[in-house]
Amino acid sequence: MKNADLLLIEPKKDDFSNLIANTTSVKHNYSHVALVYVNDGEEFVIHAIPNRGVVKQRFSQFLDDRKDERIDLYRVTRDINTNEVIGRAKKVLGKPYNNLFLNHHDSFYCSQLVTYAYELENVFELTPLRFGTNGEVDDQWIKYYQEYEINVPVDEVVSNPNSLVESKMIELIENIQ
Repeated sequence: MKNADLLLIEPKKDDFSNLIANTTSVKHNYSHVALVYVNDGEEFVIHAIPNRGVVKQRFSQFLDDRKDERIDLYRVTRDINTNEVIGRAKKVLGKPYNNLFLNHHDSFYCSQLVTYAYELENVFELTPLRFGTNGEVDDQWIKYYQEYEINVPVDEVVSNPNSLVESKMIELIENIQ
């Protein structure tokens, strides 16, 4: 693994991970993404997770937390400034989790963190949020946003793990587990 590689995770058994994967899936079925950070030979991941926000975690612990999940390693196929990518990700460590999946930078969800870290490299394109198939909004998303007393933000242009994989500038390197 190298700095700025991406780990994409297929959903675990919980309903929310499956909702994300199923309503954003085009060719893949991922529900989470993390950024690889290698420091003096030690492997870490930087990712945004509910209830904890943006965290740096040892790779071994990351794997232990995801024993029953498929994890694929992706890499950007052109030269990038990996120090800049990792530096931008480290700069937002400790920020809260973005439960609303809106495109602002006072909180982050997983793929938003990745697109923010890669922003200066022009690897990923932002796309409209998908909340269901064929432009429809899944009832679970309507209930989810009702808890926050807002409408489902269907016009918000952001990212999700499955839209990241659609970039022509990344490739699958290997299945980690």
